[in-house]
Amino acid sequence: MRARSVLSEAARNLLSGTTRAAALVFAFLLLCGMIGTIEGMSLNAILRDGEEFQAAGGATYVLSAQAGVDGVQCENLARSAGVVGAGALRDVAAGRLSALPISGVGLKEATPGLLRAIAPATGLRQPDRDGVLMPEELAASLGALPGGTLATSVGPLVVAGTFRYPDDGRDPVLANSMLGVIPAGGVFDECWMSVWPYDPATVQLLRTALVASFPPNGDVAIRQLNTRHGERFDGARRFAERPTRYAPFLALLLTTLLGFVGVWSRRLALASDRHVGARRGDQLAQLVVESAAWCAAAVVVFLVMMRLVLLPGGDSPFVFHDVMRIGLIGAGGVLLGTVLAWASIREKQLFAYFKHR
Repeated sequence: MRARSVLSEAARNLLSGTTRAAALVFAFLLLCGMIGTIEGMSLNAILRDGEEFQAAGGATYVLSAQAGVDGVQCENLARSAGVVGAGALRDVAAGRLSALPISGVGLKEATPGLLRAIAPATGLRQPDRDGVLMPEELAASLGALPGGTLATSVGPLVVAGTFRYPDDGRDPVLANSMLGVIPAGGVFDECWMSVWPYDPATVQLLRTALVASFPPNGDVAIRQLNTRHGERFDGARRFAERPTRYAPFLALLLTTLLGFVGVWSRRLALASDRHVGARRGDQLAQLVVESAAWCAAAVVVFLVMMRLVLLPGGDSPFVFHDVMRIGLIGAGGVLLGTVLAWASIREKQLFAYFKHR
């Protein structure tokens, strides 16, 4: 049989309903849609937990060494793999802000990289004006707005912006402080660094920010900004051990069964065609074309469904790409089931098929 004849016969079967394409497409979408949605929900849960861990300050680490941090070396840590940002911090001499209406409010000097280091935990964005930065709660207490000024004993301070710093278990070191950004040159008291994903070796790089003259037995400590959510977030382990990790294999199994049933239900007609002279190879080609046609339509609808379900809420494209495999593997399962069913049909069983039709 020529290729044109195979395609023509397959098209007639699809249009006439012999293939039962509509029912098979519905079954494919039901099976793969449920598996894909559950897999997507599982992946989204891991990603959201990781984002919450970073937002709480769990991925931010602080090296404390009084007058022992080299600002430039600390900033350079941002070039290391896995480092989101790094910057240095130090206190300003006491008394410079004594005119503030709330006691205990201090001013700290930070290098530019500190803003990137605390961004995951504070939602801080690069300010578009010069001035000091402060927590939202402190700004509300002072009645300060971005772009406004604060009268202090050292003159007016422009409020460049605010950042989120809730009382959620994190170190309160910045809760009652204003940050002024200065160049990285000089000596500082702390080096802050955000690391993602977690790597203990990367965290230990903080020690390279110490000045060369810092005494070996000096007081040095590395702390996690917020320990409330645990010491680390092991996203790779959670991904590998997620309950839905076998979803692609389940999709392959069920769609192989679907493809098999779709062809096996026509065993009487197929065996009859062979009995009257149809060649097995031509029959296989026709069945594969039919299955590929309705399966291609099912995969397109599946991808549209998953995109509508998974992406409007801001979920990561990684989730969609991972779930997309479910549909593609499912298509492979349908074709595999088609071939297995074709190979299982025997012409000599024609009368048995007729008897049990």
